[in-house]
Amino acid sequence: MVCDLPSCKSDSYEKKYDQGEITYEITYPKYKRKESILFKVLPKKMITTFKNNCYKNDFVFTNEALSLTIISDCNKKSTTLSYSDGARKKFTRVNSGNINQLLENLPNYKISSQKEEELKFLNLSSKKTELKCQEEQTKFNIISSSSILIENMNWCTPFYEVEDAMLHYQMTQFGLNMEFKATEINQKNINEEEFIIDESFQYESLDEYINAIKMFFSIF
Repeated sequence: MVCDLPSCKSDSYEKKYDQGEITYEITYPKYKRKESILFKVLPKKMITTFKNNCYKNDFVFTNEALSLTIISDCNKKSTTLSYSDGARKKFTRVNSGNINQLLENLPNYKISSQKEEELKFLNLSSKKTELKCQEEQTKFNIISSSSILIENMNWCTPFYEVEDAMLHYQMTQFGLNMEFKATEINQKNINEEEFIIDESFQYESLDEYINAIKMFFSIF
């Protein structure tokens, strides 16, 4: 007879997520005009959908005409970046051959030491790691977990030294400091069509994409 009660299960048992959805709260700790109309435009939530080492980051705007999405196939090291500003719907792609062209426009985050602290975050075994950013002359902690089964998730981000999925972290994108904190993780069946760019988006070069995103962030 098998006992399924929690008290009967091994202490080493822990749920692993091979597909599902992570909801992140986005805050802007260094933003000084939080009462402005522009601040209300900024996304306050991000939804990460993942399956089979692919994931999609959807930034959620209050204005439905605005969108900013990252779709990454970590198996092939290919990432699609897309945005809509209401008038235009554009996308570009990066791979292991041109990823540095994107990353050189972002701060560089390095693990400052091998000292790590084990902890629980959203009931998952996680670890706290200190990172340093030379450009910003700052140090801060991130929380990550290997219970989210996405290999090489950070290959296309400034956090490529971090092996696990990040659940609480911060980063600066084109001058705008953002803090991401996972608030909910759900195991659910994901349709692989989630990782296909909508046909209404038109391709543009990586240089054109970066310039458009810089212009978007500059208004804040």
